[in-house]
Amino acid sequence: MANEQAHEHGELVVKLMAGKATQDEAARVGANWKQWVRQEWEGSQDRAAAFSVEALSTAFGGGRGEWGTLTTEEGTALLQFFMLAYLPTRSSRDDDARSLRDVVRNSGMKLRHYAQKIM
Repeated sequence: MANEQAHEHGELVVKLMAGKATQDEAARVGANWKQWVRQEWEGSQDRAAAFSVEALSTAFGGGRGEWGTLTTEEGTALLQFFMLAYLPTRSSRDDDARSLRDVVRNSGMKLRHYAQKIM
């Protein structure tokens, strides 16, 4: 996804997760999601989630780091946000997870608080 498209998509995801997206915006996010799962993950949402969790866990210090302090609900919210907003590929997932880590750090929030904000 080109940078401009990715930025627009990310903004739509934020609106969607906040419950402020229009029906058309939600449909666009959904269409991007379906295409991503089909093209990048052979149609397997489970595979996409597994690879994404691994990348997020590594980026946020694993079980002994910030990732390990999250509740199931917080981890799930971050995973959903990451997958929807970044649409990570096999080759980009680690860089994308580090990018999200940088966003969280630059926000001045702890990972747990960031997760709660997007829930």
